[in-house]
Amino acid sequence: MFTNLTRKTPDHGSFNRVEWQLLSTIHEKAHLTTPEVIAFLSFFTTESEIQKVIRRFETESLIKISRENITITEKGEQVYEEVLEIQEEILQKAMYKISAEEYKTTINTLQKIIENLKDYTA
Repeated sequence: MFTNLTRKTPDHGSFNRVEWQLLSTIHEKAHLTTPEVIAFLSFFTTESEIQKVIRRFETESLIKISRENITITEKGEQVYEEVLEIQEEILQKAMYKISAEEYKTTINTLQKIIENLKDYTA
């Protein structure tokens, strides 16, 4: 369900979870290599899908790639801010009527499930 959430912006189109994660990660880290981005996002999708998003973002001038280093552009920062507003709205709606204690319990439980399934992941 969370993967299918779309963040629709008035000026820059739609961003799915992988696209948002890529934009957000590059914004936060400032400089990443293509292999680092692929490694980080491989939890969410395939390498070929990640490469498609990277190419799209480069074509749209949201990121700049120099050798294998990826940086966010000024336009990318503007788009990030626009999508961040939508992401925050999604988070508020998701957390409606959920207490901090309920959230903490959920995260702790999910972490245990992930740890329990570690042997089954590639």
